Amino acid sequence: MLNFTLYAPATLIWGSTWLGIKLQLTQVPPILSVGYRFCLAALVLLVFCLITRKRLAFSLRDQLFMVLQGVTLFGLGYCMSYLATSYLTSGLVAVVYTTMLMWNILNLKLFMRQPVAWRAFWGGMLGLSGICIVFWHDLSTLTATRGLIGLGIAIVLIGNLVTLTPTATWLRLFRRFRPVQL
Repeated sequence: MLNFTLYAPATLIWGSTWLGIKLQLTQVPPILSVGYRFCLAALVLLVFCLITRKRLAFSLRDQLFMVLQGVTLFGLGYCMSYLATSYLTSGLVAVVYTTMLMWNILNLKLFMRQPVAWRAFWGGMLGLSGICIVFWHDLSTLTATRGLIGLGIAIVLIGNLVTLTPTATWLRLFRRFRPVQL
């Protein structure tokens, strides 16, 4: 039951963000949309840290790592997913975005020399197979006239790679401190 109580709110919140993206993109450009979203999130986190008296003083080196993480993980990665929504439905973007699990397993193996978590790998393969089945019609009709779907998928996949770039940076910071812990 505990797993469900943790999983359900995360699923509802994460799932609803794709609807928010779709609605927001009808009003403002994608990059500005990302900016609004993360400025609001930063404000909420700052208020939370002030209320709970979290330590917000970090060394210059740690701040540079945080900037690298913020630009790649949150800035560029989300800009790419918002941009892809110009070419694909937000649902398809969300589903392609889930391939991040497979990229993460590969990155951890190649760059962090961590062993492959085979359960996660095969679970990811099963999920990717389901994605291919659900969107088989769209994937099988990628031709010169439907190339924008392929462009959208490529943008999401590149966004995934950009998002996973700071994995080593994040692990380095996470081992030293956890700035916000609920």
